[in-house]
Amino acid sequence: MRLLPLLLVVGFAACSNSQPAQPGPRPVVPTRAGFVSMRVEDHLVHVLVASDEASRGRGLAGHSVLAADEGMLFVYPEAAPRSFWMQGCLLALDIVFLDAQARVLNVVTLPPPAVGTTAEKLPTARSVMPARYVLELPAGTFARLGLGAGAHCTLPTLQGKQP
Repeated sequence: MRLLPLLLVVGFAACSNSQPAQPGPRPVVPTRAGFVSMRVEDHLVHVLVASDEASRGRGLAGHSVLAADEGMLFVYPEAAPRSFWMQGCLLALDIVFLDAQARVLNVVTLPPPAVGTTAEKLPTARSVMPARYVLELPAGTFARLGLGAGAHCTLPTLQGKQP
């Protein structure tokens, strides 16, 4: 009977984790309806996530307003050369291509197309290397934040895993 308290103390000590917590994916932080939070270096932004073919195809087409800290994160199953165009887009955007480790490969700022612009004349942006993610933010965001190629993004965790 006297050994029971000693065994409990030893048992609790053995179960405790004396290692410091390891940094890991950040949980989804719901913000405005449908948006989740992520970081671009030390800057918090709120994004809609396009992780299937239908949502990636729609993108931000038809959106007429984005707050300075809002955008869209396009998630692909693997890294590949990416090309984005501005069909149906009403906003000027920074198109930010990210590698599989969420490092910025390149940033292209595109204006919205003029009314009546044909598909072959739409503004386009291309990744300089294979990209797994593409982040769209209001035009000039990256310049305003002093960021460019090499900047790191912390992706949101979606349904218990990173995209």
